[in-house]
Amino acid sequence: LRDQPFEIEIKKPMKRQGTPGNPYVEQKYFTYKESVDPSKIARQILEVHSQVCAEIIQDLRLLERENEELLRVYKYELHKSTESSKDKGNAPPALLSSASSIICDHDPAFNANSPLRGGTYDLLTRMATWFAVQQFVNGQTESSLGSTSSASRQRERDWLARFMTQKEGLNFTKDGSPMYRVSENFLIALMSSPPVVVSFGETRPDSSTKQSKSSTKKKASSSSSSSASSSTSGSSSSRSDLSFIEPYEIAVTLMKTRKILADKWKQALDEISQDHMSLQRELLQEKIL
Repeated sequence: LRDQPFEIEIKKPMKRQGTPGNPYVEQKYFTYKESVDPSKIARQILEVHSQVCAEIIQDLRLLERENEELLRVYKYELHKSTESSKDKGNAPPALLSSASSIICDHDPAFNANSPLRGGTYDLLTRMATWFAVQQFVNGQTESSLGSTSSASRQRERDWLARFMTQKEGLNFTKDGSPMYRVSENFLIALMSSPPVVVSFGETRPDSSTKQSKSSTKKKASSSSSSSASSSTSGSSSSRSDLSFIEPYEIAVTLMKTRKILADKWKQALDEISQDHMSLQRELLQEKIL
């Protein structure tokens, strides 16, 4: 903004005469001068910056509506799969494995005012979800499961950390071609995961409830062979070593956390316009003085 206008010389080759590739024909150039105004370019950048910030602030308000839409679609698919299983007499079919078919009417990708606004919104949702996961894994947020045991909360964090090593979790940091709706696919996959019962040192996302029940039965049978007092103490200790993990509630906690993060980002972006005004005011005072 403080730089003075200047001129640059541009040199372009002219069309060669004669036979192409003739080494005896000298290449000629024509030159011209172009004026550059750095302050004008800076003002244009500030205008684009302000517009993008204003759009991001508007789009961050949509995270809450997107959370509600994801929960609504999940509950609808859950109800539909349950009803179909009752009619057919079979096991309920798999729930949504991908949220790519979910298109919200508030999605900026279909109502864009500036170029790449839809891609920017997709990056915002991915960043908010990623930081929400990191806060959950690092113990910076409380689980909505209402568990009071620190060991149970630690197993929830370990389970989610293992879940992030699967396909949906790896898409957050996957290199190569860009992928859209990563956060939606991740949350749908997390909500669709069945509840698991894990013991101490066992926090794998693919550990089924049946395996946990069989291990519990083995512990119960071994403890029943001992005396009555030892069986009572053994069963109580085995129950204390087990934790019930509900992926759906973890997903709800992540959606609440990313909304809180979006509110903080909005407050920070609200100060951008004030920063631009103070910068313009400072430059104006320098010109006057």
